[in-house]
Amino acid sequence: MTEIGLDSEWRAEQESWLHDLLGPEEARRVGKEWFMTARSKQYPLPEAPKRWLVVGGRGSGKTRLGAEWVRALILGLPPFTRPGLSYGRIALVAETLGDAREVMVDGASGILATARGGEKPRFEASRRRVLFDNGATAQIFSSEDPDALRGPQFDAAWCDELGAPAVDGGATRPNLFVDGKSSESATPDGSNGGRDDLIQRRFLRAHLSHWKNRQASPVDPERLYLWAWDTRPYPAFPLLDDIWSDGNAWSRGHWLNGRLEQVELGDCLAALLRRAGLCSFDVSGVDAMVEGVVLEAGSALRKSLSPILDLHGIEAFEQNGLLTFRSRNRRGSVGLVGDPVERAEDGPAIETHASPMETVGEVLAAAREPLIEYQSVVARRFESGAEQKQARQIAFPGAMHRGALEARAADQLRRAQEERITLALSLPPSLSVPQPGCRFRLGERPEVVWKIEEVESGLEVRLRASRDVAFTPSADNSIRPDGLTAQSVAAQGGAPAVSFLDLPLIDGEEPASRFRVAAWSRFWMPFSVTAAPAGSFQERVIIDDPATMGETVDDLPPARPGRVMRTTLRVQLFAGSLSSVERMDLLAGANAAAIEGSSGWEIVQFESAEEIASDIWVLKGLLRGQLGTEDVAATRLPLGSNFVLLDSAVGVAGLRHAEIGMEMRWRVDPAGRETSAEDRIETMKAGGVRASLPLAPVHPCAIMVDDAIRFDWIRRGRVEADRWEGPDIPLGEEDETYDVSILDETGNTLTSAIVTAPLWSVPRQVFSEPAEEHRLKVCQVSRTMGAGIPMVARFAPQTLSPICKRRLLI
Repeated sequence: MTEIGLDSEWRAEQESWLHDLLGPEEARRVGKEWFMTARSKQYPLPEAPKRWLVVGGRGSGKTRLGAEWVRALILGLPPFTRPGLSYGRIALVAETLGDAREVMVDGASGILATARGGEKPRFEASRRRVLFDNGATAQIFSSEDPDALRGPQFDAAWCDELGAPAVDGGATRPNLFVDGKSSESATPDGSNGGRDDLIQRRFLRAHLSHWKNRQASPVDPERLYLWAWDTRPYPAFPLLDDIWSDGNAWSRGHWLNGRLEQVELGDCLAALLRRAGLCSFDVSGVDAMVEGVVLEAGSALRKSLSPILDLHGIEAFEQNGLLTFRSRNRRGSVGLVGDPVERAEDGPAIETHASPMETVGEVLAAAREPLIEYQSVVARRFESGAEQKQARQIAFPGAMHRGALEARAADQLRRAQEERITLALSLPPSLSVPQPGCRFRLGERPEVVWKIEEVESGLEVRLRASRDVAFTPSADNSIRPDGLTAQSVAAQGGAPAVSFLDLPLIDGEEPASRFRVAAWSRFWMPFSVTAAPAGSFQERVIIDDPATMGETVDDLPPARPGRVMRTTLRVQLFAGSLSSVERMDLLAGANAAAIEGSSGWEIVQFESAEEIASDIWVLKGLLRGQLGTEDVAATRLPLGSNFVLLDSAVGVAGLRHAEIGMEMRWRVDPAGRETSAEDRIETMKAGGVRASLPLAPVHPCAIMVDDAIRFDWIRRGRVEADRWEGPDIPLGEEDETYDVSILDETGNTLTSAIVTAPLWSVPRQVFSEPAEEHRLKVCQVSRTMGAGIPMVARFAPQTLSPICKRRLLI
């Protein structure tokens, strides 16, 4: 529906009526409030541009307007009365008798309170009616006793607002609502409790169509009012829960703000088909709603429709000469193929179960979330053991709230699990040829429904069908709107998404400069980075450019560095893009990114990047554990780990040399203006540690010498260690010292020592159980930072030989 303003002639008429009815002062006060509400929240009814649907909120004057309307009818005042008609019997209808009396009659804006002048209407509680001086009566009724309205004839009726909650099954019990703070919170019988905007829309459409098209309708469509609950601005409500505490109830409540702008997917499909020049189609069987669809200019219709139909489970087939679209939950008629003897003798029904590699075990759906400034969100559904199965990726080209996206992804996975079972069947040519999309049952197994996917006609009819199981759609459990953890905050124009990165040292830089900061915000502005080493904050740097940041969509398993891996990684970016590089550029250090693990940031490089959905990228050709971060690569990085592209937007945080290793408070907030707590990020961080730690030694070896085991290794350096000139790399520490120890299989230390050369001999008697596996732990020591990153190698003493050294596995 398109929002439009008020007609000037209509407004002038209403202003005159209010002036005559209320007097100049009262009309000025009431009229200003009422017209402001009407101007912002009036919408034309479908196919009736001259009929108005007033959407009023709490405190907007709906009850006052109703009471004044009743008074105008009783007194014969324009513009509500009609020439030659008198109104002597009025019905007051509410949900309960108590509501009718407390709101319509005795309320602050009710009939008794708004009476003026010499009028003295009286309320007779025993007979549940209001008597006016001219003999007119207003009788109270309630929805609790609908039969009471049968028989009495009335000239007009003032009814409660029309509405239904946006919850599954809401049309069956429109008076129920879901609110965790109320003792009356309830959902309709048989409801799954999920959000359902479509049922609310169709409930209202059915009522408006019924009363508008009904001959001799007792309800004037121009006097229909919708229960909007209130008119707080969307999306500030329901997002700002620090101002309004009932935001959780919005998703499944009666509110229309935030829903009137949505569109039924069937109407959207019809518009796309008409744009493509198609006129013969039927979309009446489509049951879905979306916040909007965005199509690329010049894109093919089939390409545009495919993700829309896939995500919502909509079938497209030809029926009676029409291109028909139908939600799969609306299964058509199911035929019956008789006993096997009626089918071709050489064509028995053959069921086939797809292999794990051919089945879908994961569904990844992406869309734009309207409540976080249309940033992308991802719903991921997978089954256990899905590593060996295919992944289905659907990029919905439009806006959809996250709860609906997750529900649709769950339905896709359930449907894919059923489609693993297919049926091959041959029919004799004497039988009519069925069409793809039709359903049927076999005589020997009538409990299973099959959907025809392909039909091959010839001397006999060959069918390929998939199993079709009807199931209840997954519940839309978006109780409170949300998005990505960091993104949902930044996208509202408040605090940015921030990552502080303690990175390894590279040639030509000081350890303090390797403490970096990256920030991103939907509404980008320069951000100031300040630190408080001694209590008061001091400005360090200004972040001028937004970083390319996001979160991982996959778990990243442990890996060994030094080789290009076949493992792929999916990343969801908040914004921006990634690019591919040649293999030589990759080996020269291009496409470096940092992924945050439990023990620090791992430096990763990637050779190719491909966007497979909205802001979702697949990275291939990974180089893990770069710049000495192999200890982080040795642990599993879980789904949702922070991802930062290491480019020029990742700036120096401003750490000073004396502050290396000192944990202190850091703050990031908009630069150059006063800010509040909602606009900033504060965190405790210690920086420069990783760049100051000696790297883990490599290439551990062991050999049996007399009654001892001798270990040796090769040290690594952080300063000018990549040069090939000279016999050895420079020593990056003041002296060469190692902290070494032997651990048993449970992690207990058997012996330890401090050595000044990459060589250590351990007596054999230290190993009480030579058959068990032991571990060698070696750390190079720094005078300022202590033990560096450990190297841990496994070995079994009984496998060592006095003849040749054995290379140990790290």
